[in-house]
Amino acid sequence: MIPSCNDVVTIPCPVCTTPFLPVGKRRYCSDACRVAAHRRRHRVDPLVDVLPAASAPRRPITVYECVCHERKGGVM
Repeated sequence: MIPSCNDVVTIPCPVCTTPFLPVGKRRYCSDACRVAAHRRRHRVDPLVDVLPAASAPRRPITVYECVCHERKGGVM
């Protein structure tokens, strides 16, 4: 039997699975679980290093060294 909107029914929290009595449109048992669910939904994946394809030519970089042994970089 499907409970009606007026029945007293506990539901499990989608984050911590603790049973709770929803009041109104509440979907989570606490504000901490609500924030945790928001962070999971809007999580930014860690940055992934993108390497150029092996067939793509790389830009040549030349390093110049003067007589005083200071290194100066330059792009050809």
